[in-house]
Amino acid sequence: DPVHTYRPLRPKPGRLRGIEGLESPTIGREKELALLYTALENLHRGVGHLVFLTGEAGIGKSRLIRELKEATHRTALHWYEVAPLSFEATQPYALFRSFLRQVLGLQEMDSAAEILPKLAVMTEQVSTEVREGGLRALALLLGTQDNGDAGSSPDGEAFKRQLFAATREAISGIFSQTPGVIVLDDLHWADPASLELFNHLFPLVETRPILFLCASRPDRDTPVWPVKTTLAETYPHRVTEIPVLPLSSEKSNVLVDHLITTTHLPTQIRSLILERAEGNPFFLEEIVRTLIEDGILVRHIPSAEGHSEWRVVETNLPRLHIPDNLQTLLAARLDRLQEETRRVLQLAAVIGRNFYYRVLEGLTEPVAGLDTQLSTLQRMNMVVEAARLPELEYAFRHTLVQETAYQSILRKQRREFHRQVGEVMEQLFSERLEIYAPILALHFERAGDSARAFRYYRMAGEEASRLYAVKEAISHYIRALDLMKSFAEPLPSEEVCQLWLRLGRAYELDGRYDEALLHYQEMETFAQTHHQQTLELAALAAHATIHAAPTKKFDRTQAITLSQNALALAEQLEDHATEAKIYWNLMMMSGFSGEGEQGYAYGLRSLEIARQYQLKEQLAYTLHDFHRASLIQGKIEEAETMLAEAKDIWRELGNKAMYIDSLISEALFHIIHSEYARGEAACLEAHRLSLEIGNLWGQCYADYTLGFIYYEQGRFNLALEVMPRALRLVESSGFAVPLVDSHCYMGLIYAYLGDFDRGKMHVMEALHHAQERLPAMQTGPLSALAILEFLQGNLEALDHWLGDFRPNPEINSFTGFMRFISEIYRLLAKEKYPELL
Repeated sequence: DPVHTYRPLRPKPGRLRGIEGLESPTIGREKELALLYTALENLHRGVGHLVFLTGEAGIGKSRLIRELKEATHRTALHWYEVAPLSFEATQPYALFRSFLRQVLGLQEMDSAAEILPKLAVMTEQVSTEVREGGLRALALLLGTQDNGDAGSSPDGEAFKRQLFAATREAISGIFSQTPGVIVLDDLHWADPASLELFNHLFPLVETRPILFLCASRPDRDTPVWPVKTTLAETYPHRVTEIPVLPLSSEKSNVLVDHLITTTHLPTQIRSLILERAEGNPFFLEEIVRTLIEDGILVRHIPSAEGHSEWRVVETNLPRLHIPDNLQTLLAARLDRLQEETRRVLQLAAVIGRNFYYRVLEGLTEPVAGLDTQLSTLQRMNMVVEAARLPELEYAFRHTLVQETAYQSILRKQRREFHRQVGEVMEQLFSERLEIYAPILALHFERAGDSARAFRYYRMAGEEASRLYAVKEAISHYIRALDLMKSFAEPLPSEEVCQLWLRLGRAYELDGRYDEALLHYQEMETFAQTHHQQTLELAALAAHATIHAAPTKKFDRTQAITLSQNALALAEQLEDHATEAKIYWNLMMMSGFSGEGEQGYAYGLRSLEIARQYQLKEQLAYTLHDFHRASLIQGKIEEAETMLAEAKDIWRELGNKAMYIDSLISEALFHIIHSEYARGEAACLEAHRLSLEIGNLWGQCYADYTLGFIYYEQGRFNLALEVMPRALRLVESSGFAVPLVDSHCYMGLIYAYLGDFDRGKMHVMEALHHAQERLPAMQTGPLSALAILEFLQGNLEALDHWLGDFRPNPEINSFTGFMRFISEIYRLLAKEKYPELL
């Protein structure tokens, strides 16, 4: 067959701006490109970096990214580029999921048989202790399981920890030999869960040849802004911020000349272009495009040399009208489209920035000429073909085009379009509805279908909670609750109660206790208004628990008042499970308040109810914590018996997390009996089991108890190995008690070793955390400070820290122990030997 050949006429001058027949290299971005190329050169030398491009829409951020990508075409490096969609801001891990699929070479509809082998390869370099749990978490994130057993998948905090650990190690492995660029565009729309995970990866630039290129609008209210600011302060040698500002008048003029090759452009037109565009390249380009579509600019027939130029049709100048903002200009262009073409564009805008052909096809009639309409939109540079394999996908040329197309839809028609999109997505993604629940909820809410919107918002909240994406869970539960309140027919009481409680619990997990308290108050009012006593009881119990727990909202008086009200209602409703739980809470609260005898009485009542009504799980919880109440009363044998019974129940129920907790608590009794070897063995076993199931609290509790054992034995070198490990875990999780205790004991160890400055630094850190998080725990750090003063010979300073001695162990046995030791030192200093004995 004949082969067609072509004669080159002239070099292609850089990247095209996108208008057919109009050519322009990048103009006025020499400084920005120089910084990007420097980062790229450093990357090839193995030096990682973080670059933040910030600028308004249409200013040229994406163009700079394309220029950098073109500079890498002939180099051996990884290039991954993802961008979130505006409606994915509340879809947990949406951005990271897109990134992960790109790294693995996966498509949206790939099956588990295609996903799991690629995940296995990706995690080959992950450490043994992280790999198994991480593989499960990654598989769960992609909507599949690693062994077909949903029960084996981690939930909540375990999922998050395993995902973060495995991802960091896997990405570190991928970039260990080959450098690469990770582009995160439009980060102002990133979902919080993805942003937190990428923030966990950003420090890899210190050790791996990775260039993170992040682009966002300069909006200080978006989640990415504080991340950027913190990184710049923490890694100033690794972070470069490049503000992408409007082009100067001079550079805008140059861009016009490159776009419109003409011997004479009337000053009137040139001035109007520059005035309206205000240095925004995309706006400027759209103005030129409008002039062409209005017939004001026409192409002159090329000369023999192949050159062509644009000419102004002066007779059409009366038509000249350039809106004063980009959105109005884009809207005017949309108005000139044929009705069917405009409808296709609007439907696509409802789907999103990127859209699959098959989704759009499901929304339009076969006779509508979809292919023809899409070809027209491509010629007009409103949409582009994003991919053909594994299936046909399109994207809006710019997010502003999509936004303008969406805003052009009449409100009534918009509702219908959203309904159609939602129903098509339900059919196409029926096996992964939980992943698409946030998007489906949005479509059906905008369609006015409250019932289906409620269903998907609740589903989205549950999925977010399962992935420990707490902020997203709160957002979805709030929408579900608002919709529920609008229903004419009430939902089943149990369903209503669960929804209220899940939102409240999410607030607590996010540390937003003030909002949680307001939420439970609103829940109580709603229950009273709708005469739902079961809901009212749940609200009272949850409200009381916040005030009874060791948080900043600890309030003994409030806790008792609310608990008494809840108990009265529980007895009236014969809700024995809630009754036993309230007494258990009161027992815990009394321990935190130093009222051991009262706490002991509350614990006995909780045990009595739990045994009488065979509430096995509540019995285990009460037994587990009642052993501390017994210990405070000096009933060591009883305490050991209670803990052993709880441990057996946890084993029977298969609750590994609580079994681990009881195993570590058992180690405390070994310490009491000076059985340090047995205590050490129990902690090491608990730590092993905690790693196995991804239990952060178990790892932390085991480490800091192990550190206490080594401290008691005087094995300070070992204590200084495990306690910093406990601190690293606790600082990332916010567990108050081990955070305070670990700093205290590290401070004392350094003091015993003669490093008083370092010791005092740790103890002051402990005091700070106690004051901020759990004021009742200040006893421990204050006692430790007194011990430090004694060891340094500052005997007169002991009274300053100790004040009036109250020999009641508070919070836990460690704090009480330290308080007694400090008092012994004070009595020694004052030579009060009878009192000492």
